[in-house]
Amino acid sequence: DTANALSTEQLKLLDTMGWDVCAHGYNHVELAGAPGSVVEEELDRSRAFLRERGFTRCGLYLFPGHSYDANTLDMVEKRFRGWQNYATPGAGRLPVVFETLDINNTLTLEQIKSAVDNALLRHEYLVLLFHTISNAPGDLNTSPALFRQIVAYLGAVSAPVKRLSDLLADS
Repeated sequence: DTANALSTEQLKLLDTMGWDVCAHGYNHVELAGAPGSVVEEELDRSRAFLRERGFTRCGLYLFPGHSYDANTLDMVEKRFRGWQNYATPGAGRLPVVFETLDINNTLTLEQIKSAVDNALLRHEYLVLLFHTISNAPGDLNTSPALFRQIVAYLGAVSAPVKRLSDLLADS
């Protein structure tokens, strides 16, 4: 709980609304090349933070900065149900493959709508990844206005929405 992150109450609200809350690091440390003790502490604290607050459904680790190496993967696989690096297609250990779209301030609503429409036409799931929902400048941010427009569009086209944890449970 910091001024630059969602509060536990906000995370619980998202969880109640059906969002998955997955591990993405405790201090957002890039893990590739980090000493084993740093990696272990980062993974253990991230996992403990979520479990202590009741977030046990997701069980995935998503790498900060898409940064990992063989040593990191070994440690993640001992602690989490799966992992994913969405920046590298096919990189991950999940029982099912998903197309993903990293939502950020470089995409237009029309580009996002097109990706959603294509997934609907193919009868495939599309994982929409939001790193930060904020009006602050930054490549990883999605404005609250764009977020609301995306949610409204998903509703308007009656897109079936499923949590990642549910898709994993179904596989």
